[in-house]
Amino acid sequence: MSSYIEELKNYKVNLVVRVCEPTYDSVKLTQNGIKVVDLAFPDGMSPPKEVTYITNYYSSPPGNIKS
Repeated sequence: MSSYIEELKNYKVNLVVRVCEPTYDSVKLTQNGIKVVDLAFPDGMSPPKEVTYITNYYSSPPGNIKS
């Protein structure tokens, strides 16, 4: 997990949205300032409005990261 955290920090990631069932402990992410939001939905289904809203809100070109 530490190599993933370092890579996320390199890209100034501060939010991870999990859209599947959790397969890893999020404690190390949150301890490193990366918020984890769980919005799981069934595989093969369209994402619920909450998922599309969050991903659209936080998606931005490099250099325009919203906090």
